[in-house]
Amino acid sequence: MSRIEFKGVLSVSVALAAALLVPPATAGHRQCLAPNGVDDTAELQAALERCSGASRRCVVSLCEGVFRIAPGRVGDFRGVLKGAGRDKTVIQALSELEVNDTLPDYLFDDPLDPNVPPWPFLVQFIGGEAWVRDFTIEIPTPEPGHRPTQGWLGGFIFELDGALLFTGVDPVDFDVDRIRVVAGSDPASFFNTTLLNGAFFQGRLFNPVDPSVYPVHPVTRRYSLSDSDFEGMLSGSPVAETLEAKVTIKNNRYRSGFAMHVQDASRSRPWVLKNRWETDFVGVQVLLNVDGEPSERNSILALGNRGSTESPFEDFGVGVFFVDPLDPAREPGARR
Repeated sequence: MSRIEFKGVLSVSVALAAALLVPPATAGHRQCLAPNGVDDTAELQAALERCSGASRRCVVSLCEGVFRIAPGRVGDFRGVLKGAGRDKTVIQALSELEVNDTLPDYLFDDPLDPNVPPWPFLVQFIGGEAWVRDFTIEIPTPEPGHRPTQGWLGGFIFELDGALLFTGVDPVDFDVDRIRVVAGSDPASFFNTTLLNGAFFQGRLFNPVDPSVYPVHPVTRRYSLSDSDFEGMLSGSPVAETLEAKVTIKNNRYRSGFAMHVQDASRSRPWVLKNRWETDFVGVQVLLNVDGEPSERNSILALGNRGSTESPFEDFGVGVFFVDPLDPAREPGARR
């Protein structure tokens, strides 16, 4: 049984032709990648790959305009992905996207395997050190008769699982600043949305050295999300399967089902600071031991948050909600 310490005060009223890899000698003359007006997937993918394993900080700079893309993935990205501003640069998902539909779950496949379609996230960072900032990601309402994806989890789910994914096996360092994630409505969706999660920091199940039925590979080191805006998805900025990770979620605004949730953190320190939310279910949801493995001690700080939650469902409509399936008798399982 894990032990959570909940400290602090919670006030609740209920980002490519090609992008430029800039060497120091030409750092004063930077170019940006402009959208082609049709499908920018190949250009953006090529730009991201130029920063894979970079020995010096690499910059992918996006011009003003709308970039229409299918899911892209990059391993060991080391640098910056930046737009001209979240009111100027928009990365927009195409519809009917092909994503990984492997059973029992895409999470059991290597996310960088070129022989399988990408995981159901629009922009995916697998390992590395990345700074992502100053653009909007939009998963728009599909045209009539279309869905956001061609389906995954056996064709059962059609919403994108996330707009941004941050994961990895080795220790990672991700900073996300001044982004906006907007999901459109989808009447065919149970949740009436095109997107389940906004910016997702999560460990992955793909772990070839783990023979267990549920081969968890947690993500570790550091993740920061600040000054960003999430609207229309089920959960704004979930954090899941972490180990010894320092996570800071600060100065964000949420208009979503959940503002964020923390799931199966172990020896981690999630700080939730000065966020604002208008949610349908819960502000911050803490889920431990969902994978069946005991989550070790965490220290969760929620300080200076404000928001409102409204829900017709019992046990929702609250600011902070704790769940521990291994020991339901001790829910909420926290010391405030």
